[in-house]
Amino acid sequence: MREEFKRYLDSVGLSLTLRERTAALYELFHELCPEEIKWIFVTDYITQEGTRDFESLWFFSEMYVMEAKQFTHTDNLDMLLLERPISYWSLQKQNYDFKQATDKSRLFFNFRTSFQATGALKGSKENCDFLRDLIKDYFARKPKK
Repeated sequence: MREEFKRYLDSVGLSLTLRERTAALYELFHELCPEEIKWIFVTDYITQEGTRDFESLWFFSEMYVMEAKQFTHTDNLDMLLLERPISYWSLQKQNYDFKQATDKSRLFFNFRTSFQATGALKGSKENCDFLRDLIKDYFARKPKK
């Protein structure tokens, strides 16, 4: 797995067990995806008790989106050939200026493709900055010709 992926997983507080699980899922998608995996994102949220829960693990190549739903405890995987431009996306933010995340920051991003496939990405705390960068670098950029 790429070193920047490992640094990202450490920065959002994934446990050693979940980092090992992520590495195994990366290897599986690496075998299945015909392109190099270039981006990673873990959806997370803060519970009412104040703990951080991780939900889905996402990988992205230039043209493919891969998701391991509820990756902490199940194997529910899918992969989508992403058609650009995205036909619809929505963004919701709380206590986030799109510049620097705080402990109270939350960011929600939903997208739909022309084939009606959908995805929902959410981040809390410092993960908002990673989601912001993913939105700008992956979803909002112009497709290569």
